Amino acid sequence: LIGVIDGKEERKKYTPEKFDSRKILGKISVVQTPYLETIIGAREIGERIGRAIQSFEVKELIVAPYGYVNAFELAEFIKGIKKGRASRLEIQKKSYAREVREVPVLVQDLYQTVRDKRRKYNLLIVTDPTGNQIVDVKDELIRRMKLAREIVIFVGSRQGIPKGVFRLADYVIDLTPYITFATEQAIPAAVVALVTICEESREESE
Repeated sequence: LIGVIDGKEERKKYTPEKFDSRKILGKISVVQTPYLETIIGAREIGERIGRAIQSFEVKELIVAPYGYVNAFELAEFIKGIKKGRASRLEIQKKSYAREVREVPVLVQDLYQTVRDKRRKYNLLIVTDPTGNQIVDVKDELIRRMKLAREIVIFVGSRQGIPKGVFRLADYVIDLTPYITFATEQAIPAAVVALVTICEESREESE
């Protein structure tokens, strides 16, 4: 194949000096409590979450309800995730010159998930407005992230993550003080924040 482009154009999309965010993204498991209010709402939010987790190609998404939930709303939420993931995956296959990994989607009770993920060398992070600002724990967090085998991010929806989970987490982080995210914005915000501080750390060490 022959491409004809302006000779003055600089192709800087991927260059050796850029931080490869996949090194962090591949270790991130997202634990999302389901958004359940109406059938339509559950499906729409599910689609947005599905696109988000596939865009970042995280290790996995765990849909983690707690207590009793409406089975049909949960089913629509999961259907939405599947649809959103599939739509983003097709775009990635057309856009990337590399192989794209489809993000696994699992379902497990929230408290069981916490118990299973609370292992040595795993890092558990809860996103919540009551937590510390990320800048206040940045240095220690970066060190722990580099050593972690798996970075588990707990993301709430509507009612948030139960306070009992906070005691078992390594960090409770407020990503944007005085601002509350919409449910579908929480995953991109958390993932970008963690990747950004890792990139800043690399630049400071050079």
